Amino acid sequence: MRVLQDRVRDCGDGSGAMVRVVVTFNPTGSVEGVRVSSRRTPAGVAACVAAVARSATVPPFRRAAFSVAFPFRLR
Repeated sequence: MRVLQDRVRDCGDGSGAMVRVVVTFNPTGSVEGVRVSSRRTPAGVAACVAAVARSATVPPFRRAAFSVAFPFRLR
């Protein structure tokens, strides 16, 4: 998730807010779902963060799915 940090940071609106992103990966290693949560984050900023998070990948694995939560600071 750290590799996404600069791109997520660029989604910010100048508030410097923190957002928590939960990404669920499927067994192929691609993203199955994304949840963005924070206080008072504008919808456009949250959509930008979610779009960046959807670009994440991990190597394929055997479990059904797994989720990772990561906090990001926006610009």
